[in-house]
Amino acid sequence: MKKITLSILIMLLYSLIVNSQIEDKSNNLVSPGAFNKLVFQDLNFLVVGENTPQQGVLFELKEEKSLIKASGYLKSFNFGFFTVDGDFSVDNGVYFFDENDGSKKSKFTLNFYSGIGKSSRKYDNLKDVDIQRAFIKKNLFLQDSLTKYFYRYDDLRKEMIAHNLPVDKLTSSYDKMKKELKKKYKIDIDDPKYLKQKVDTDLSVYSTKTRGNNRNLIVNKAGNAVFNQVLKDGVDVLKLIQDYEKAATKLDSVISIAQKKEIEITNKSWNSKLIPFFGVSAFYQRESTTLYEPIAGGSFGDFFNDITGDLYGVSGSFNVVKQWKDQSYFVARGLTSFSRSSNIDEFTQQTITLNTPTGDIIDGNPVTIANSKKGYVGDNSYAYGFKQSYSTEVYFAWRNLGAFVNVGYDNIMFSEESGVTDLESYPGRLGLLFNLKSKDDLKTILTLQVFVDRKDLDEAPRDKNGRRFGFKVGLPINISKKL
Repeated sequence: MKKITLSILIMLLYSLIVNSQIEDKSNNLVSPGAFNKLVFQDLNFLVVGENTPQQGVLFELKEEKSLIKASGYLKSFNFGFFTVDGDFSVDNGVYFFDENDGSKKSKFTLNFYSGIGKSSRKYDNLKDVDIQRAFIKKNLFLQDSLTKYFYRYDDLRKEMIAHNLPVDKLTSSYDKMKKELKKKYKIDIDDPKYLKQKVDTDLSVYSTKTRGNNRNLIVNKAGNAVFNQVLKDGVDVLKLIQDYEKAATKLDSVISIAQKKEIEITNKSWNSKLIPFFGVSAFYQRESTTLYEPIAGGSFGDFFNDITGDLYGVSGSFNVVKQWKDQSYFVARGLTSFSRSSNIDEFTQQTITLNTPTGDIIDGNPVTIANSKKGYVGDNSYAYGFKQSYSTEVYFAWRNLGAFVNVGYDNIMFSEESGVTDLESYPGRLGLLFNLKSKDDLKTILTLQVFVDRKDLDEAPRDKNGRRFGFKVGLPINISKKL
């Protein structure tokens, strides 16, 4: 088992290192930069959905335990993004931290997600008139609109200088974005074919007659003049500065503007997409439970031991999502985790009742006082061990209906001092998916999972204690209504 675990870890790390960059395969409907941005948007939606700041809430109800899960978005980078999850599970009632009288868990997880391998999107061939129009609109925008941001900025900068107003160094943003535009879109703003189309900025809007005298602005610090600005007569200085700053901001965002427009123009052209990505998580879990442990000579209250323990670990996942235009989808996930865990799942909750005689007799029957309390009862001692988990999940849905299967392997190893035997199981879950649509049938409001699962597929199928029924709202990922 140790050799298998080490091999899996090595393969996972090698895969993450080799395939950590998103590679586009869009057949040039959009530029590589726009495609990478589109993939990153897809990945964000798959993981955290479209709501902010609380990205989503999941509720799961089974016969013996309920689960509430909330997830939120933290921060994004060029190479991926972070999220945080909160899981709260109870076997009865409402959860409060470190409350016993049953079994309750609170779990907080920090996640990191990034694209991996080759993402791809497909569209109809170039004979399709919609695709042809998308190509025309995209290229006309790139050829005719992007250069205007540079020319307007240059005109306003020169106008600022003409009136002795402070401006940024031309080598800072202007030259940088000029090189970026040439590199990403093969557009050179100094090329005569673009200069020929240049339209000069209307500078007459900055002329004004509201002031009759020149103004001299002096900023003092500790009695010494550190800044002296003379404002010329007949110039709307405030409007000029504001427009110059807006032009500078747009110039800094020219590549982002271009990519956003590409995505917008080609939005309805795609008919399928494939997105592989990986996730790495670290979690901390607080587990509170009440054990029934009778001791000789003790009172009823002494038979119950309230235990609160700390569980923690790391996990990783590899995910592949394929989606088609009609909201049909296929999802495959491989997951693994290594953690400190307990054997609480081997215990069963029971209500313990003690009848204490009062010495009184009514109608010939002795009167007793009943003391009751819930506690977990098991054949072994409660202990902590090292847990390894490996699982595979597959989901497929065609429009409103679908099916899924989850199969895994769990192993918990305990120390010899604990006297507890190592645990090994093969959990499995099989179920149906129901996609509930909006009235116009354009959007999936929610996905309902109805399932039957078994704690251990290695046990006899007729063992009713190992078979559970339940339902779950939501999927481990979010499926968007459009490509």
